[in-house]
Amino acid sequence: MATDCLPEGLKINPDAEALFLRSTLVTRAFENTCCVIFVNAGGKAEDGYCGLSQVAMPLIGAVKGSFDGPEEGMRVVEIDMEVLEIAERNYKVREDLAKEDWHYGYSHES
Repeated sequence: MATDCLPEGLKINPDAEALFLRSTLVTRAFENTCCVIFVNAGGKAEDGYCGLSQVAMPLIGAVKGSFDGPEEGMRVVEIDMEVLEIAERNYKVREDLAKEDWHYGYSHES
């Protein structure tokens, strides 16, 4: 819901939840060099719906045909899988993951 953010956050930015969704979806697409398909409930904005269902890809962001607001509906969008290959060659996410010494987390020195 567009109102999930605490009132103090909404005071700073009434569109904070939409900003969070847009930013996070594209970020996940970049950091995983993958296509992220996000489906969210749509409805009337005055009822708190933010929708924003979309297909996000690295190098592109939300692909053409993604929802830009709370509207309800269904859409068929086209994606170019070559974009993922180009993103992987550029960011080398899987190459990094394959390294023996790669890991998430903090490094602890002895």
